[in-house]
Amino acid sequence: MIINISHLIKGNSDKIDIKTQMHHLLPESKDDSIEVGGILYVEDNVLKVDLQVKAQVHLVCSRCIEEFICPLNLHLQESYNLVEDQGILQNETIDLTELLRENILLNLPIKPLCTENCNGLCAECGTNLNILSCKCKEEQVDPRLSVLKNLLNGDE
Repeated sequence: MIINISHLIKGNSDKIDIKTQMHHLLPESKDDSIEVGGILYVEDNVLKVDLQVKAQVHLVCSRCIEEFICPLNLHLQESYNLVEDQGILQNETIDLTELLRENILLNLPIKPLCTENCNGLCAECGTNLNILSCKCKEEQVDPRLSVLKNLLNGDE
């Protein structure tokens, strides 16, 4: 998302309003819808970026491995010194793509879940327990630990 800020730098404009939609910002995801709105303005040789980001990110549930859409609502504020941060500003434009991508990635859940009470998959047969129930034996004891089970029964 490259924005021409020459009017702001020259003092010809108070602010730049942004309203755009982006797709394919996250290479590991498909068909994500990202809506960006906000303003850019200069105050005391500092470029201020104030953005609202609404995203619909496709994720895979870490319990049941089903794909789901995770909604994100972010408020981003960033400042760039026009004198010192010349690496950010090139040809009187600024590229906010990396700022958006980083903040979306940082706000994704570490352990994505399709629902809070997702039952996941059966450890024995792999059935999605949100859809079907299985007939697998619930309590299977590792044979190496069977001696410990006897301790709980009070047999020894």
